[in-house]
Amino acid sequence: KHIWWVRAVNNFQYKPSKDRFGFQLVDISAPILAEPEDQSIICDGLPMMSWSSLNCFNKYKLIIADDEGFTNIIIDTLVSESSYTVLQSLSSPQTYYWKVSGVMESLLKTVYSDESDVYSFTIDIPSAPKLISPIMEAETVNSKPVFSWTEVDEADEYILEISSDSDFTSI
Repeated sequence: KHIWWVRAVNNFQYKPSKDRFGFQLVDISAPILAEPEDQSIICDGLPMMSWSSLNCFNKYKLIIADDEGFTNIIIDTLVSESSYTVLQSLSSPQTYYWKVSGVMESLLKTVYSDESDVYSFTIDIPSAPKLISPIMEAETVNSKPVFSWTEVDEADEYILEISSDSDFTSI
């Protein structure tokens, strides 16, 4: 914090002002983007975005677009934390671009930090397999039924879950 005042000088005499004002130099450097990492591929249409926090800034402006020039903005929001979870599912497969700037709001004016670098991420949610057998409501005496489903090109592996209730609370 710094204090300043002014003195008027005339013929080597001066009269100091009675007022003394304080001010603080604010670092307006840009936030550093953390997640999703640049050029990452994620399988969640509701990603959590995070970045470094900035001293003296009480809010952040997050912008997500589906083009590098930010002409088609998907999300433009002001948040009070250094993270944000997307609330409306983003399309897949689709590449998105994002950036953040700090915002300091006061009664006198609003100050913005520099904008962060632009990062991109791609939403790539694999297709869901279609169940083939056993068919719906099938009854079997086989204690080891064979399960089959359609193949999904993007899948590296499959996880088969079996439950006694339809909402899979007991697996």
